[in-house]
Amino acid sequence: MKSFWKQVRYRLEYFGCVTLAGLIPLLPRRICVSLSDTLGNLFYRFDRRSRAVALENLRLSLGATFDDARREQIARASFRNFARAMLDLFWARNLTPSNFEKYIKVENFGVIREAHARHGGVIFLALHAGSHEWVSLTSGFVGMPSSMVALDFKNPSLDAVFRRAREHSGNRIIGQKQSMLRLMRAVRRGGVGLLADLALRLEHPGEFINAFGRKMHVTFLHALLHARTGVPIIPVTNVPHPDGTCTVTAHAPLVFPPGTDLRTITQACWDFFEPVIRAQPELWLWNYKHWRYRPSDAAPEDYPFYARWSERLDEVMTEHERRHAEETGEGTAPLTKE
Repeated sequence: MKSFWKQVRYRLEYFGCVTLAGLIPLLPRRICVSLSDTLGNLFYRFDRRSRAVALENLRLSLGATFDDARREQIARASFRNFARAMLDLFWARNLTPSNFEKYIKVENFGVIREAHARHGGVIFLALHAGSHEWVSLTSGFVGMPSSMVALDFKNPSLDAVFRRAREHSGNRIIGQKQSMLRLMRAVRRGGVGLLADLALRLEHPGEFINAFGRKMHVTFLHALLHARTGVPIIPVTNVPHPDGTCTVTAHAPLVFPPGTDLRTITQACWDFFEPVIRAQPELWLWNYKHWRYRPSDAAPEDYPFYARWSERLDEVMTEHERRHAEETGEGTAPLTKE
């Protein structure tokens, strides 16, 4: 019976998603933005579980900076930004290489072209923040189509719908479980895009980093690709604007000395983005369970209510510490910028 209702839910999700994908591109841009604000506000009001997660994440991460009222404002704005990112993805069917600059202002992309010419490829790194779906589309529109790494949906019928939307600018979507050889080939063909805050379950290969003072288990694919290919990691940020446009900015490439361990690379990449989140916290996806796991030596009150501990967690963290010690030896290599 549980399986039956899951299939019913999956079917409803699919038809709802297909309907949105067909209708959203028909809307004028200003109506699309207004609709996303409305949906985000409704999402915040009625999804009590997601609202609780967002407020808890904000309390633990920025509680010393903002009071309760300000954190609620940030959380509500975060929900609106998430809704806009989803609608923007489907509305992007209206974008073309000849008109995208009317809606997406590109800044400092010369560093990407220079890095690409010098190294033969680039690794784009972004966050679940602002119009992050348009960030990935931008590389295709500026003539540098890349492979974007994405996790599969729990509902497999949604994969094809989102893949079509995300490949609209000429990019290619590949699963995180693709072989490392295929990912390295994708880097050399032009580039690979990943999200630095892609929080993973323990069964997925990842790395524990310090994020806002607590352990977060995230992907380390960008670090691994950089270590094996030498291709630079380029952080990309974005800011959506009320008029329906957004600004996408490329930053100086991050490079590391040969032999730098994966945790150091992964942590340094996060350390670039954390101040970005602190500067404009309303753009980040706060209702996501970023801190799924609580180490056994951590106080429960130092982690969100949804964080859990398990014996498997201690085993994984012990193995990570062993690997980190083997990779670093006496110390770690410092971060440098080109």
